[in-house]
Amino acid sequence: IESITQRIEEMAANSEEQSASAQEMASAMNNATKAVNDVSSRIEKITKLAEKQAADSDKVNETGSELKEMVDQLEEILSQFTL
Repeated sequence: IESITQRIEEMAANSEEQSASAQEMASAMNNATKAVNDVSSRIEKITKLAEKQAADSDKVNETGSELKEMVDQLEEILSQFTL
């Protein structure tokens, strides 16, 4: 009977160890999930910023082209006058 009692106690101890290990693994997985979500959120923000920067660059390029056209027109107008 002592042998059975001892085995039951060992099984209970093993069960507690396994439960503690499972809780640690669950906690680690939860932390990993939070980290992945954080990285995903940051990537999304970076993507949005990059898209905005690209759009802004296009606007700057367009404005530069418009200014170049104006300069060309002014040079043409000024070339008609002599000093």
